[in-house]
Amino acid sequence: MNYSSRRSVPYLCMVVILLCLPVAGVVAQTKQSPVYILTASDWNVPRTTETILHMPALQHTVQDYNKHPNAKIQIHYPGGDEGTLWATELRSWLVALGIASRHIELLPGSRKDGQLEMQVITPAGFTPSNPAKAGADQ
Repeated sequence: MNYSSRRSVPYLCMVVILLCLPVAGVVAQTKQSPVYILTASDWNVPRTTETILHMPALQHTVQDYNKHPNAKIQIHYPGGDEGTLWATELRSWLVALGIASRHIELLPGSRKDGQLEMQVITPAGFTPSNPAKAGADQ
């Protein structure tokens, strides 16, 4: 196997994975809460407890989490240092609001750059707090 064919194997694997992701996402969403979107423009304000509590995506996420004591919050964030810092700061705010850090999962790979995607994962079933708002945020 020459050098150029060895380089094409990882590329081929990446293409196959990327083609399968949309299908996997559709299957996974059937048993999860709505996805609440927090955009960079929503986040780029001076952050205080008051401004954090008034962010609609955070309000809905925390409300849904509070309805299910065994739930987890998944936060999908953009890659890179900036996305990691953003997700880590959000996790710190959620902990300050009373959510146990063990119930928060940070996962790289949001659908778009410039947004965090928050979703409450429950052990069994889910009833969203505000389905109309959740659809508007997607």
